[in-house]
Amino acid sequence: MSTHRTVSCARRKRSWHSGHSSYMLAICLAFGAGCADAGQGVNGESVAIPTSGAMNEACGTRDCPMTSRAVPDRREPGEAEPTVDREKRMQAGTIFMIPGIVGQPSELTGMRDGLCDAIAAAQLEYEVEVIPWETSAFQPIRNLTDYEANKQRARRIADRLTEARRKSPGRAVILVGNSGGGGLAVMAVEMLPDDVMLDRLILTAAAVSNDYNLSIVRSRCHAIDNFYSRADGIVGWGTSLFGTIDRKNTLSAGHTGFVDARGNLLKADRINQHEWRIDWLKYGHTGSHFGYRARKWAEVILAPRVIGDPASILTAGAF
Repeated sequence: MSTHRTVSCARRKRSWHSGHSSYMLAICLAFGAGCADAGQGVNGESVAIPTSGAMNEACGTRDCPMTSRAVPDRREPGEAEPTVDREKRMQAGTIFMIPGIVGQPSELTGMRDGLCDAIAAAQLEYEVEVIPWETSAFQPIRNLTDYEANKQRARRIADRLTEARRKSPGRAVILVGNSGGGGLAVMAVEMLPDDVMLDRLILTAAAVSNDYNLSIVRSRCHAIDNFYSRADGIVGWGTSLFGTIDRKNTLSAGHTGFVDARGNLLKADRINQHEWRIDWLKYGHTGSHFGYRARKWAEVILAPRVIGDPASILTAGAF
C-alpha cells in the first residue's frame, strides 16, 4: 500500500530525529550508508511547491499548497507523446525522487528541501514526490541484493512516471535517483513505454555498475546528469564488495562516472557527467556519499540541472 502523502516543505531543524537514528545506526553497521544526519522526515513524503502569493516565504514558514494542474489524457494506448514546447513545459512539473537502500524518504530531506528552496525562488510550479521503497529500513543489504524485488519496485516506479506523463503532457516529469535509488531509477526508465519520455534523469552517487549500457535509458530521456565522486567509498569499495543494484561486484557510476569500453569517462549524446569539485565544500558537499544531502548544495548546484538552464551554473564556474 502506498504511503505517499502531501506534507509541508517548511524548513526543518537539522538534528537527529528520534525515529531516524535507530535505523541509521543499523545502516552504519550493515553497509556504511546513512551515517550522516539526513534531517527530520516523514515516510512517504510528497511535497508540493508554492507558486503564487508570498511564495518565497512558503518553503520557509508556511505549508506549501498543491499546484498540480492536470490535463486529461485523450491519447490512445501506444499513441506518441504530443509535441510540447519543452522550454514552456519546464516551467511546471513533478520531480520524483528515489532514496537509497535504506528506502526511507527522510534520507533525501536535505536534497529535497534544497530543491524546494530553488523552486520557490525561481517561482516555478513544481511538486516533489519522494517514492519510498516500501520496505524496512533495517534490511539495506537485502534491499541492495534482492534483484527480483527491485525489478518489481522499478516497475511500480515506471508505472507512476507513465501515469504522470500521460495525465499532464504539458508538465515536466523529472526523476532523481540517489545511491541505490539511482539503480532503481535506471531500471524504471528502461521499463517505460516507447511513447513516454522523461524530461530529465538525475543520478547522484548511483549504485549502478559504471559500465552499464545506457542505450535504452538515453532513448527514454531528453537529458541525463550523473553526479559522482571518487571520494565516495560506499559506491566504490562498498559495491565492489556487496554488489550494485544491477548485481555486479564492481565500482559504481557514482564513484567513477559511467565509463566506455576502454574504461574512459563516457561521452555520449544526452549524457552529462559531473565529478565532485573541491569548491563544493562551501555548499556542504564533502565528496562523501552523504554530501549530496547538503541542502545548500542541492539548491545551488543540483537544482539548475533539475529545473533550470544548465548554462546558468556553467557560467558561474560550478562545473
